[in-house]
Amino acid sequence: MTSDRHRFAIERIGRAARGCLAPGCRGSVLAVFRRSFYVEFEGGALACVGPDGMGAGPINALTGLPGGLDWQASGLVAGTAAHVDGRCLKIGFRLEFGFESAVDWLPIRPAPGWSRQSLTDGLAELRRAAGRYDLSQGLARLVDTDAPVGDILIERGRAGAAALRAWLADTGDRDESPAAEVRELIGLGPGLTPSGDDLIGGAMIALGALGRDDLGAALAEWALPIARARTVTISLAHLACAAEGEGAQALHEAIAGVTANDTNAITTAIAGLDGIGHSSGWDALAGAVAVMSTLSG
Repeated sequence: MTSDRHRFAIERIGRAARGCLAPGCRGSVLAVFRRSFYVEFEGGALACVGPDGMGAGPINALTGLPGGLDWQASGLVAGTAAHVDGRCLKIGFRLEFGFESAVDWLPIRPAPGWSRQSLTDGLAELRRAAGRYDLSQGLARLVDTDAPVGDILIERGRAGAAALRAWLADTGDRDESPAAEVRELIGLGPGLTPSGDDLIGGAMIALGALGRDDLGAALAEWALPIARARTVTISLAHLACAAEGEGAQALHEAIAGVTANDTNAITTAIAGLDGIGHSSGWDALAGAVAVMSTLSG
């Protein structure tokens, strides 16, 4: 990349990312990947700038990027200063991202009228569709609640997911905290969004989508303080959005597809989830499955 200034247009933006971009806000680049990067603003709020193909979400600010543009190769590094000038996010001295025409993204909601039976049928279709993919990474195998025994990560995840389902099923006493196995999910696994965090986040998103805000709020009230001590900045930001019922667009589409037992919607959503992170999309789906399997019982 030359020393010339480059300007891009942010086309779609999530609620949390929009909240970061008030005029005068300052921060710095937190992490840089090939096609996307995170900016951390004063106060700890995050926004992730990336291409349309990254998929919408609460933290994401999507922009059209040239096909060959690689942020890491371009020289963009963590620590580069960022600030908001009017309706433009400026990164260092060379990059500008105008958001004056950005469309606000909102997650899809399941259509009303879903039932336990439609959930049961939709989950069966989800398992069939997921079986066409490699589920060996992260906690992806737990999308099938009857999956065979796996490695230590999967078995710790399975124990946590089972304990989470038990806690969700016991709706009579919301004062009781989830079991220790659920606590062990937080921070479980490598990466900027550990698999266990993604599973917990997926569960909170599904609870909000399916109208169980009471359980979602109780889970968030318990999980977020633990996450502040046990996990990393980027994952904590995603968990905070999940506590508000928002996550990756593909996850919302998968939940809606399952409630309607819509094969095409499920198939399309899974393809989108398969492209999120190393296994993050699948890990979040495993959390949503834990909720949907409980509510279908």
